[in-house]
Amino acid sequence: MTRWLSTMAGLLAALCVFVAPLQARAAEEAPRRWALVVGENQGLPGEERLRFAEADARRMREVLQEVGTVPPERTVTLLGTDAATLREALTRFQARLSSEATARDWLVLYISSHAGDGSLHLRGTELPMRELVDFLKGSPVGVGLLILDSCRSGVATRLKGLKPVAAPITMEAADLEGRVVISASGADEYAQESDALQGSYFTHHLATGLRGAADASRDGRVTLEEAYRYAYARTLESTLVSPGGLQRPTFRMDLRGRGELILSEPQQARGRLTLDVKTPGRWLVLSSESGALVAELEKGEGPTTLAVAPGAYRLLLRAEEGYLERAVTVPVNGSASVGGAPLEQAARSRLARKGGV
Repeated sequence: MTRWLSTMAGLLAALCVFVAPLQARAAEEAPRRWALVVGENQGLPGEERLRFAEADARRMREVLQEVGTVPPERTVTLLGTDAATLREALTRFQARLSSEATARDWLVLYISSHAGDGSLHLRGTELPMRELVDFLKGSPVGVGLLILDSCRSGVATRLKGLKPVAAPITMEAADLEGRVVISASGADEYAQESDALQGSYFTHHLATGLRGAADASRDGRVTLEEAYRYAYARTLESTLVSPGGLQRPTFRMDLRGRGELILSEPQQARGRLTLDVKTPGRWLVLSSESGALVAELEKGEGPTTLAVAPGAYRLLLRAEEGYLERAVTVPVNGSASVGGAPLEQAARSRLARKGGV
């Protein structure tokens, strides 16, 4: 018996010696994700100050870190920046990527600001968007994603966008190899902010989609195609009767040979909320503590799971007269499901006091 135990111990030790290098090598070879997130409310002199560009940047940073597998140590955030500061940040980040990133890695560059005539408008200064494309093209990563939610000003619904520029971003075929460019609106359209959503339509819907609302296959992961399709459809729907006109996000890419790209993994979040009520419709998810709108989504007939922070929430479903309501608590490192239990009728006045949509 003793000899058998000694033999087994020796085999286990040998196995550990063999497996450890393989695990280390796998960890080293696993693609890593990097992100540069920029938000600036102030544009050029004469442009109305935006209310939510910097908030949108924070929202995207949270989503990327919580479900997009981008760790804080590989995330650079610039809030309240001018062109010179952003240019310096791009240079520093490029140098870091050159020394640390590999061709297996991913890079996400998200920007929310004023824009016009092919340039970002940042605190009275301008940065040509071509510099962003050059940064993306020159980064030593296998996949680079540029998301532009760049804006002008408006009144009740703030107008954000690249108008009236015929071609705000000019990209040749070589520029697009392994690269994706998503703009919040077409070249002849405005992108728009919403006071009710406390952010831009596009970023709100993209973030909600990445948290799980866009997971059409219900496999716990959100692909690039799923995220774009969801954000496009919801942004278009949200701006159908907007004074700013229709807003149609644009999408260009060249990812030949790179397979399906997973942008987020909501099933890995610290908290998960599943809407398993059969009734389809428009749902609002609000924080019970602050009353802030966490997500607004159009749910189909099947269940929808969202990645959310642990805590208490109010769920509201639009009905013919007011809203139907349900309270739920999401535990830390756990999930909560709202199933067949009846929803309570919520008074319109109560929702209005909480800043509802």
